[in-house]
Amino acid sequence: MQNFDSKVGAEELPAVLRLQATAGPCEGTSYSKAGNVLTVGRTRASKVHIKDPAVSEKHAELRWEGGHWTVTDVGSSNGTAVNNKSLEEGIPVVLKDGDTIQFGSDSLLAVQKTPVVTDHMTVEQHLSLERELVKQRLVARAEQHANELLESWKKTKQQLLAA
Repeated sequence: MQNFDSKVGAEELPAVLRLQATAGPCEGTSYSKAGNVLTVGRTRASKVHIKDPAVSEKHAELRWEGGHWTVTDVGSSNGTAVNNKSLEEGIPVVLKDGDTIQFGSDSLLAVQKTPVVTDHMTVEQHLSLERELVKQRLVARAEQHANELLESWKKTKQQLLAA
């Protein structure tokens, strides 16, 4: 994100985080939560409650820090991945608008971030922020597509070598 945020203090305010379930038992569910720390798990005690037996009771944590949302696997049984890349337990990964997060084996959620718009922002600043979000969505989709192609290529290569 560009540096104008520090001028208006938007870095300090969490961007609104919206997660859209695109696969798994909660497909179609939208989670839009406020706060600096959001717990993810299969129990109602979690701020992001995903009713999926493959999701651990305490699965992951979404945190607003340094002007970015991050996701951290907190020791889940079935893992967490961002754009098909598995996370290491306890290591936070910065989320971009358009990323996909997989909790467990089945629940896939798309990330949508909406920046906090203040009265102090100029039209140019707001448009710049919107341009950055569109860019992040495109990069996230391209990364996801590249990862899917790579996995497909690996499977094809294995099949050819086995033949």
